Amino acid sequence: MTQTIRIWIIDPFEADYLEIYKMAAIPSPQSYYLSRNFYNLGQFPRVTLPSSTKKIDGQFTENGYWEVVMEWNQTYLTVEIDGQSISFQHRFVLDGFFNFYWEPIHNLYYDTAILIKLEDNMVPMLSINPCVLHMRFFQSAKESLLLWNGTALWYSFYDDNRWGTLKLPNFGDRTAASGSWIQEIVLDQKWNLVVKMANNQMFFCKFGVSKLISLPHWVPYYQEGTLYVNQNNEHIYVNLVSNGIELLRYPLQMEVLSAMKGVTLHDCPYVTFEHSMNKQSYYMDKGQEEVFWAQVVYPEGKGVNVKVLKSNVGLLDFHFSNDFDFVHTIFTVNVTFKVKQAKDYTYNYLKQMINSVGMMRVEIVPNLIENRCNLPKERVSYFRVGCPPNRHIRVARPWDMECEMNTFHNYTIPWSVLRTPQADDVVVEYDWNNYGCVFKMHYQSVFKPVLELYDGDTFVKTVDANFIVWETFGRNDYSYNTTMRQAGCLREALTWDAVMQLYPNKPIGDLRGPEFYQSCFILEEGRIGNLTQPYDILNQSSSNHITFSQDDSAVYVFKARIVDPNYSFCDLTTTFAAQTYGITKTKYEYLIPYVTLIFTFITLCILAYSYYRYVYIFRELQMRKKCY
Repeated sequence: MTQTIRIWIIDPFEADYLEIYKMAAIPSPQSYYLSRNFYNLGQFPRVTLPSSTKKIDGQFTENGYWEVVMEWNQTYLTVEIDGQSISFQHRFVLDGFFNFYWEPIHNLYYDTAILIKLEDNMVPMLSINPCVLHMRFFQSAKESLLLWNGTALWYSFYDDNRWGTLKLPNFGDRTAASGSWIQEIVLDQKWNLVVKMANNQMFFCKFGVSKLISLPHWVPYYQEGTLYVNQNNEHIYVNLVSNGIELLRYPLQMEVLSAMKGVTLHDCPYVTFEHSMNKQSYYMDKGQEEVFWAQVVYPEGKGVNVKVLKSNVGLLDFHFSNDFDFVHTIFTVNVTFKVKQAKDYTYNYLKQMINSVGMMRVEIVPNLIENRCNLPKERVSYFRVGCPPNRHIRVARPWDMECEMNTFHNYTIPWSVLRTPQADDVVVEYDWNNYGCVFKMHYQSVFKPVLELYDGDTFVKTVDANFIVWETFGRNDYSYNTTMRQAGCLREALTWDAVMQLYPNKPIGDLRGPEFYQSCFILEEGRIGNLTQPYDILNQSSSNHITFSQDDSAVYVFKARIVDPNYSFCDLTTTFAAQTYGITKTKYEYLIPYVTLIFTFITLCILAYSYYRYVYIFRELQMRKKCY
């Protein structure tokens, strides 16, 4: 079946509460205004399905939102949504992952145990009221779950490696909360967990700690109120409801310190803990490497170290190095780790690609934690393995080459220089908007395009991978200055003619991609082949260049494509044009064909006249014979 997703942009400080809780069906007026303005500036969302690199662009509607229609027949769906790097009022749109859930047909379980642990490689998601006030998955690399009813709380941390009950002494019989029941639970960005009872008694613990502490009374038991976490998840507020609504910021840190005063049970085992993994998400392309550090300082004898928790562990490689320091009974542990996508895609390319893309969650935490500990706001980051959004390549224009536009509108390709010869010449309309400037160069010069990698309009690096070029309109009057033997090939390299024979029905642009790449520097069984052919693979470190026609000045529209299977998850292609000059025609050069034509015409006329005279004389002789 098909599912339709509506997407629009919200300002967390101005959005309607239905939008905040993802329950709205249409944008609020403020969100409509934002979405419309971002759309006018060129913004559009792209939705990526799980276990796929295919992206689906949203279609903007007059109602102020984008719609994406996709085929999906499961009860849950996790998608990644990203877009253009466009600013409006100095703000950008945050990329992210979103979970959708359709209620399955309900079955009667009676007293049968229900497995709540997720299967491998599944992303957690929350269903509204899935069971008898609640269940919540918390953001963590290893799945962490909190389940509660009116009188008890159960936790399962780190993929069910730690589990039990969150409670105070005698909490089970409700004496600790004067017989009240659990009303709500909130968690802020610093991983402070607050439990509010119906009588406004509150309890606290750090997420990951199993010991609750009772907080001082702050709101009278008879006052109706609820807890509220602001949109940045930084502060907790209390909403008091009487004749109106009064929003008060709850001084959580002060109340917690007051509650734990003189109690050493909750003392933090370390002095400081910090790390450099401070982004919500990182895009990891092939061969890309990110380096992070983490540091924990603790008193002697505590035995604290750094844990790096990971989900979907097969996606990325991690390499760790540790450094220890000890000064005056204080230990310092420094951990450096490199994250890299380092698989070899030379063989079984398509299968490797399918198995290599996805998302990994990474969490950096100390191995020991208590309620007095301070934790960084950023503990969990998403590493998205695949093609980064808006990644593409461009051909660098030489610094001394001017960019001239609209100098001609069309040009002619002679039929004799086409890869597939035709009866007539081909007239090409040059598309200046798509092809851009023409690289002008002397016909005797050699040329090698310099490819540059970009994310949006941000330069990343110069491409150092193997790439190919081909003329998009079928010209074949260009070559290369290096043969396969000169390039060092041990066997015949793949050529255009070879792949066209193997796949006669495929467009030429689909014939030479990373999935078809074969290195000629590896000797395999079989015939070595003809190594005197031109070698048509280019890279920045080789001496191989393109050579142009020596017979006539011409315009070439080339397409470049990276064919190195280990370079990127993106299909990196770009178009550029080259125009040669310098071939001059002498004033007598055009005279020769005309003289030849005239001489041929005169010769034909003489032959025709001679034939006529011969026939006439022959007939005269025949008549005289008859008369005698």
